[in-house]
Amino acid sequence: MGSFDMTEDTAVRFAELIATKSNTKFDKQTFLENFRKGAASKAEDIPEVSGVLAEKIAKFKRSETRKYYPMSLFTSEDIKHFTFEKWNANTPARKAVGVSVFMASKQLVQQNSNYVFVGPAGTGKTALAVAVMNKLADVKSIMFVNLVALRSTMLASIDDERAKQDYNLIIRGMKEVELLVMDDFGKESGAGGATDKMTEILYSIVNARIGKSTIVTTNDNLSQLRSKYDESLTSRLIPKDEQKIVLFKDIDDYREA
Repeated sequence: MGSFDMTEDTAVRFAELIATKSNTKFDKQTFLENFRKGAASKAEDIPEVSGVLAEKIAKFKRSETRKYYPMSLFTSEDIKHFTFEKWNANTPARKAVGVSVFMASKQLVQQNSNYVFVGPAGTGKTALAVAVMNKLADVKSIMFVNLVALRSTMLASIDDERAKQDYNLIIRGMKEVELLVMDDFGKESGAGGATDKMTEILYSIVNARIGKSTIVTTNDNLSQLRSKYDESLTSRLIPKDEQKIVLFKDIDDYREA
């Protein structure tokens, strides 16, 4: 049985699952105390966990990593299943950016961080962000949100109660999910810059995501983003480490390659 790292919130729910399903005596309180002390940070550290519960553990893990994905806002069905294997690396520039993003995906397995993919439309930023997301889908909860689609959902929620419920659920997911892809950052603001409402929403999301992982794709350069948004937002979202800012340059439209 593979390693299953847990947050405290997950540990509580996991303990409840074991207490309910296990035929052996299981002291939930003791387990949680040990977890908080660092004595039971993995599922296999629990004596009561046996082969009989292995499938229940696997099912629980899958539900944890996939619970936010249905809230995603894609603008194209075709992009959902993109993987690194589908990336066309037939030029030095494509190969270099593919390697950079693949290495980022390996880093994100080990530690939480933000990455920003910068470049013109059609260079494959969204495709490779989805490739990272799909690669990590078995170890982290994932969610994809196109910010133009989010803005449309926000506007629809003003006069539609069902849309409002969906919108609130999406915002909550964006704050909680372990790995979030925020697609087309800057495009949702239009030519006149971000509205106060959209800035407020994005700030609340980014602020809640401190300590989690976020991948941002944008057609704007960093100077343009900083002119559109308040520093309190960009300073939390744009990493200071330049290696985590991936430039998609000298790449023709990858969809036509």
